[in-house]
Amino acid sequence: MTISQALPKAALKLKSKKIPSAHQDAEILLPHVLGKSREYLLARPEIKLTPSQNKKYRALIARRGNGEPLAYLTHCQEFYGLNFYVNKNVLIPRPESELIVEEIKKIAAPNQKPIIIDVGAGSGCLAIALSKIFPTAHIYATDISPKALIVARKNARHHKVKIKFYRGNLLAPLPASLWRPAAPIYVIANLPYLSKKYRKKLRDTSLRYEPKTALWGGCDGLKYYRELFFQIRQQVTRYPLPVIIIIEINPEQTLPLKKIICHYFPQVKIKTKKDLAGLERILVMKI
Repeated sequence: MTISQALPKAALKLKSKKIPSAHQDAEILLPHVLGKSREYLLARPEIKLTPSQNKKYRALIARRGNGEPLAYLTHCQEFYGLNFYVNKNVLIPRPESELIVEEIKKIAAPNQKPIIIDVGAGSGCLAIALSKIFPTAHIYATDISPKALIVARKNARHHKVKIKFYRGNLLAPLPASLWRPAAPIYVIANLPYLSKKYRKKLRDTSLRYEPKTALWGGCDGLKYYRELFFQIRQQVTRYPLPVIIIIEINPEQTLPLKKIICHYFPQVKIKTKKDLAGLERILVMKI
């Protein structure tokens, strides 16, 4: 079978499965199978697939037709202009999370050497993107999943950045000396925030392929943010110092989350940032 035959057949298969980006996905998966660029293949429609290539391509098309995310099939996802390796052990980076990077760019002075703590690092996309912007920053990243940390370290090596990775619950594995710096501290987090009510709704979406530990945040979706704020309060009580916290949220949780924040930090100033859809997506607070 040639490229000119395989592509429309695959696109038709995806379209029959109601995949909205059927043609685009078919054109992305075939170059992935053949190890060539998309442009190279489209310019050579007469190239024949080997039996093994055809089998692999059909298998990927079938998986995509079942709703499996494209990023897990190609093991690649772009974030902030950088390509990241991803697999089923990490959440797929989303454009909304880029707002966290943009916010630190606005706040931190170019000549600063900030301490940046990425809590729940996953693929490492936030920490790595920030290390490219602030090459002199001291960047730490934590995750409770050893498999996620393998992915994050792989991405850090690929992008040639120095990040200190720690395995553990939120801030718990970080050294105590980190909280006595001369530099500003930024704590960033995109923690699991989906509540119990979303479980049935998301069963038939592509989210069912992503790691549950990276999605579900307890009954109300705020379990891990409560823990994070508790841990931060412990540190700033012990070592009074300014800390800027930037987190991604579910827009539906803005008000209850603000109440929780004010419980732990009564004097806090909270700013909300909206995403491209006009939804409150990021909370910024200075402790």
